[in-house]
Amino acid sequence: MFDGQLAPFFTKTYARSVPDLRPELKVIVEQLLQSSLDSGEVTLDAIGEALGVRAVTVDEVDAMIQALETTG
Repeated sequence: MFDGQLAPFFTKTYARSVPDLRPELKVIVEQLLQSSLDSGEVTLDAIGEALGVRAVTVDEVDAMIQALETTG
């Protein structure tokens, strides 16, 4: 989970970009961002693996991608 070591700008941008995501999806976005710090990339495969068998809507996936793009 997000450990708060990233810049305050990142945290503020992230908070604004995911207001409508369910808490469990926010955690996934945080984990994806944290794991991509070195590469600066999050692949669709990584998103799919992180979601696993969770039931998510197309709109939720879109919101996750938008949050990743906004903050990353």
